[in-house]
Amino acid sequence: MLTQIKLSKKGLSEVVGYVLLISFAVIIGAMVYAWMSSYIPKEKTECPEDVSLIVKSYSYDCISKKLEIEFQNKGLFNVFAFKIKGSIDPNREKATIELPPDNPVGYHIFPIPLSPDGTTQTKTINYDGGTNLAFVEISPYIIEDEKYYICSDAIIKQEVSCAVVN
Repeated sequence: MLTQIKLSKKGLSEVVGYVLLISFAVIIGAMVYAWMSSYIPKEKTECPEDVSLIVKSYSYDCISKKLEIEFQNKGLFNVFAFKIKGSIDPNREKATIELPPDNPVGYHIFPIPLSPDGTTQTKTINYDGGTNLAFVEISPYIIEDEKYYICSDAIIKQEVSCAVVN
């Protein structure tokens, strides 16, 4: 009878250990969730309407893999930078190849913000992939009221070929 009592006490201590372990994991998970949720912005940052960056002209040299784009701002806000992705498949719906900038920031910066006054700026993008690009997608970046906006609703899709288009 004594052995039965000892076995049941051992079984009870294992259950208590598992309950404490699971409780500890749940508490740590709740703390990590509360900490991480403080990093997510509360308000949705949407790009204002009337952001319109256009490709006035481009040239694509298929041998040196250089894409030169002349931009013009037709919107109401200064455009400070842009992000560009390309695709080698003309039938693809979205571009997936990141065309890296010459800086570590991750996007292409205009030397002077592109204002809506009709001026143009030309940027050269190097693409060192093996196959020629079929099209590019360009997302403008603006700063308004000290907030940065990536204008994913104002994406430009431009087909490119190895000829100069004006």
